[in-house]
Amino acid sequence: MTATTSLYPPESHALRDLPFEMGAISEDRSRAWVDLDRGLAPDGVVSVGALATVADVLAGSLCARAVAPDWMATSALSLHLGDLPTSGCLVVDAQIARLGRTTLVIQISFAPGDATGATDAAPGPAVGDGVASFSRLPRRDTNLDITDHQRAPEQRVSMALPGSGLNQPFEDAIGGVVVDAAAGVTLTPVVPYVQNSFGAVNGGIVGALADVSARATVDARCERTSRTVALSVQYLRQMRAGQVRTDSQIIRSAGCGATVRVELRDAAVEGADGSINGADPRSWSDLMAVAHVTLELGANR
Repeated sequence: MTATTSLYPPESHALRDLPFEMGAISEDRSRAWVDLDRGLAPDGVVSVGALATVADVLAGSLCARAVAPDWMATSALSLHLGDLPTSGCLVVDAQIARLGRTTLVIQISFAPGDATGATDAAPGPAVGDGVASFSRLPRRDTNLDITDHQRAPEQRVSMALPGSGLNQPFEDAIGGVVVDAAAGVTLTPVVPYVQNSFGAVNGGIVGALADVSARATVDARCERTSRTVALSVQYLRQMRAGQVRTDSQIIRSAGCGATVRVELRDAAVEGADGSINGADPRSWSDLMAVAHVTLELGANR
């Protein structure tokens, strides 16, 4: 049985368009089933940003169940990916590794699976793993309350609505624009489509923006095809309005690999037309997040 949640997100949102379902496996474990055939590998490479977004919301929902009635915020997310399938079902598992007074740590794994199988059916051999860390916070009146929305282990939840789905690559759907590829400069408006339940940019989408920035830099500077094999993000502050700016710097490039540092900042908006004053360094505020992206380099372009 598949249920549909209407509490969050709004009708037009990245989590509605991503083709996945979630279910509780046990008190300390949750699982997501991702349909890779529905727009997540349009060029034969699975969208790492989409996987980061699914992993973040899956781990976050498990964390929210564990700390209720308290709340939480993502403090770090890291993914390490092997040879991902480009079709069929990808199973994402999240399991609590540490439940502390102020910090929670969730282990994440990726494996091929059967989307039509039983909820507790074992997936195939792992093709990736990761870790998500969360800070435990006092609940505010504005936080989403999921206390009364726990589901039985056999019940899956889908956020999709009639008409939901990707009609373009996920990275295009979240609205980022590459301004300077070599420098990894992108600008992405903070709109409801990319926000989490308390109005900040979704943690997984922050990872997606970092991935776009890093790949733009590597593709421009190295002039070779690239594939992301690792992504780590440290979240420093939340962002609820304006635009996110990314800047990238290659910190290692050797042989078949490269590692890129990406900084994400709040881009100041001038005037009612939303124009950006990129010439004034004071228009960029404090860091929102710092990411490191490792890419595998392929053939020359």
